[in-house]
Amino acid sequence: MQWLSRLAVSWHRPPNETRHLGGRVSAAGNGALLLGVLILVTVTVVTCLLEAFHSSLGSEPSVLIERGSWRALYRSALPEEACLDTYPQNSKCLSSPLNATLWQSANSREDKEHTDRVAGRRGQDFWLGTILSPEQVDRAYRFQANRLILGYLNADYEVWLDGEKIFFGQYRDTHSPVVLPLSMGKLAQGGSLHLAIRVTHNGGGIFPDALGYFRREGLATSTQADSYLRVENFEEHTRPWFFFGVYFVMGSLFLVLWGMNPRKQECAYLAAYALFQAFIQASRSDEVSYLFDVATWNRLSNVISIYEGAFALFLGLAFARFRRAFFQWGIPIFLFAGALLYFLIPDSVQAEKLGVYLDAKVVPRGYLLGAMACFLQTFWLEQRMKSRDGVFAIRVRRLLLFGIGLCSIGLSYAVQQSVPSVTEYTAWPRFMNLILVLYLAAVILKDYRTAEKILEHSPISPYHRRPVLPTELAGVLLVVDIKRSETLAHASSEWGNAGELIHIGLSHMWSAAISNEGTVLQSDGDAITVFFERDGKTLLRAYKAIQEISKSLERFVEQLQDRGVQLGHTEQLRFRATLVEGLIQPVWQEFRGGRFPAWSASGPSNVFVDAARLLEIEQQLDPKREQSLLVVNEGLADKLKCKWKKRKAKYQSKHGEVHTIAVSRIDTPASLTKGKAA
Repeated sequence: MQWLSRLAVSWHRPPNETRHLGGRVSAAGNGALLLGVLILVTVTVVTCLLEAFHSSLGSEPSVLIERGSWRALYRSALPEEACLDTYPQNSKCLSSPLNATLWQSANSREDKEHTDRVAGRRGQDFWLGTILSPEQVDRAYRFQANRLILGYLNADYEVWLDGEKIFFGQYRDTHSPVVLPLSMGKLAQGGSLHLAIRVTHNGGGIFPDALGYFRREGLATSTQADSYLRVENFEEHTRPWFFFGVYFVMGSLFLVLWGMNPRKQECAYLAAYALFQAFIQASRSDEVSYLFDVATWNRLSNVISIYEGAFALFLGLAFARFRRAFFQWGIPIFLFAGALLYFLIPDSVQAEKLGVYLDAKVVPRGYLLGAMACFLQTFWLEQRMKSRDGVFAIRVRRLLLFGIGLCSIGLSYAVQQSVPSVTEYTAWPRFMNLILVLYLAAVILKDYRTAEKILEHSPISPYHRRPVLPTELAGVLLVVDIKRSETLAHASSEWGNAGELIHIGLSHMWSAAISNEGTVLQSDGDAITVFFERDGKTLLRAYKAIQEISKSLERFVEQLQDRGVQLGHTEQLRFRATLVEGLIQPVWQEFRGGRFPAWSASGPSNVFVDAARLLEIEQQLDPKREQSLLVVNEGLADKLKCKWKKRKAKYQSKHGEVHTIAVSRIDTPASLTKGKAA
């Protein structure tokens, strides 16, 4: 099976390709792929939303039934007023055009007292009736509008037209709005149409005769009726589950980020808030709400409202970084209050009225108090920022924007009426909640990206970030040591920091090494150690890094001279460098409960010791420290084609070891000897 091993090795990604994963070409390719998928998803979602919007515009009936035209009779039919299911109909039937009791009732469905009067009829009947004028009937016939849109009836009901029962339904079996077909012959007869609905208030809801809610009732064409059903299906089924998915994904993202860093309390509360919003969206769908009876569902809705306000409050406190005591005492109090409220008001209608009040008064206060906490922290940080040169500017801006978001949601809830009215129902699709969550997701992801960038340039190597450390890495070790670095220390000591110029010089060396795909293992005083993992051009990359280090140090000295900084008799910064082939291994050192990244030599030789010996020999070659020299073992010189100053020279280190070396000045370009790539 050796051919499988060879195949796997030949197809495995080499180190140079791994290093290019974060490069511009790789990022551009991945970005193009993700952009294509994002465009596809966006076009699909936007198309669906536009279709729903178009259906909403085309769903209004051709002949509207004015809401003020619905008369209400808050009693059951008397024995002599009973309506028959067969003809001839009883002339005293309440749905009969001959009986004016319903049609001339003094009570209107649009009266403010209508909701309270209906609440008093729980378990009993009440009647609604309206008369379509001859002009309306003629208009319906001309437009072929033979679909009667009534909307939602949250109770058992019977629909009568001119004394004839044309439909009936039960609350538990009704999941869609009522849309009834009428005979075109009925419309062709002309004259008035008397429409009556007998409602049995047994559903337990506050609006058993909800009808069109914020939409309109009337006679519609088949196209208008289809658009009406489509948009209602979108509102009741598609939209809640779509937002459920968005909130669930956002909440899961925050949860993962919090799991990666438990000290990020904001992520934990954002996860809880987003997942709770996902639960609210799911609970608003018919698939979930019909699992409970109306009384239970109304009480659960009140608990949800209390908890939503609490979530908003603690979210603001978490972002404002309030003291721990607020959460230790506040969270149990709200949890107990919600549970107590569930058992405190068992009556379904009263519970639903309380729910309307909670949504209009209590929940907004939770958002507004959370916003006030953010504004208070913003004010405090703004005062501190004046004395600390804007160090808190980013946090002040984010707190301010987050507080504005919470405040906007609170105000949008507050404008809802606290007194429910069946004819003034307002729908709130929670778009602002979604905008807030998406904004916070963008803030968190930006912080995460910033942290990742800092981590990429931290001393922790990419090898130490792997879950399993590699056992060995083959490549070339580069050690560069600045000569006469004491001149930099003396020059910068006049500024009050003797190591500042050395640090700047090392940063130039770091940049040159990283730009040539090297991994800086350590920085010690005025020297750096860099590792170049083996590929087809390892030696060339290492030698190019040496040349760039030389050029960058020359530019650094010129900049210092332009600023009037004198380095004594030294006109240029010289350095010694060495390249050693071998194997190394990343390790973790344990010390007092902490873990620190480190490196150890692997294989038959110790590359770190070899590099130190070669640098010691370099001091014998240039005792006056006037040149920048590269010293390598003779075996490595055969693989690197450049202008060598010495070849096959034998020198003895201070430990008595004899090394055969090659020496080159850092001023000539290099290439690899054919067939001897490192």
